[in-house]
Amino acid sequence: MDYNKIITESIQIFWRNKSLWLVGMVAAFFGQGNGNYNFNFNYQQPFPGSSNKNPFSDFKIPSFVHDIINNPIPYIVAVVVIILGWWLLATLLGWLAQGALIGMVDEADRTGATSLGQGWQVGSERLIHLVLIAVLLALPTLLMLIPMAIWAISLITQIGVMATHKVPTDKIASAILPLFFSTIACLIPIICIGGLLNFGLNLLKIISMRSCVLEQLGAIDSIKRGWQVVRQNIGYTLLTWFLLLIGSSIFSFIVFIPMAILGIPIITSVIYQGWSSFSIGLVLMFVLVMIVVSTGIGGLVTSFNSTLWTKFYKEVARD
Repeated sequence: MDYNKIITESIQIFWRNKSLWLVGMVAAFFGQGNGNYNFNFNYQQPFPGSSNKNPFSDFKIPSFVHDIINNPIPYIVAVVVIILGWWLLATLLGWLAQGALIGMVDEADRTGATSLGQGWQVGSERLIHLVLIAVLLALPTLLMLIPMAIWAISLITQIGVMATHKVPTDKIASAILPLFFSTIACLIPIICIGGLLNFGLNLLKIISMRSCVLEQLGAIDSIKRGWQVVRQNIGYTLLTWFLLLIGSSIFSFIVFIPMAILGIPIITSVIYQGWSSFSIGLVLMFVLVMIVVSTGIGGLVTSFNSTLWTKFYKEVARD
């Protein structure tokens, strides 16, 4: 297999077919992108007041937080409805875009050009199978999250009971900390195993999606075929993943370090002034800019990643 040729032709397809960029942006906006935007940003600055003063003593709690605490049920119901509605919309449109990308790359590879219409047709035809693949491969990870959910509910419940009975803060800490650290010790192996499992399932999902679209297979058959392709080409599969990880990280670093620096005045405003109208406006503006930037850059990264994975699959699947 000429791996250099795969990369070169992928770059050519990506650059010549700008419609791929648009579909990639749709996928990124709805949470199905392939960018890597996780950064740890540390900002240290003295808080107002002396060193003996509680650093959060000047932090103002918004009035709506008190409203939520006093009557949480309507807010919880509203949040659950919004989250479920967004999840359904994002899942359908996100996987429609991912299916469209695969179909468009395949057409561009075969004919030299592609169109949004072709992408819509392929994505809509394979949508149900793609969603099923995503759900089936997500189940093992979701099952491993159950112990973490049980721990979180237990911890929150105990804190709530103690707060209701007005238990002093120091006694709450002494009662909670043993449970907290013992549970963390038990969860660390689960988290490590879950991380490795999620990594392997994600690779399998990437390949299975292409089995579904390019070979017109159902969800189960696509997963079986994807496993066969990954197992037979594990070296090149990991190499492709690693190269795309480096590329995604470089793009993310270039874009989001300036964005993190832009967030410094917002953090400072919230700390010193509380949730004033000015600070809320800054936060909303920052979130909007982040969405626009992450969608744009994430769309480019997603479209190129999909192009390279599709070209890679077509090459190894026919060997």
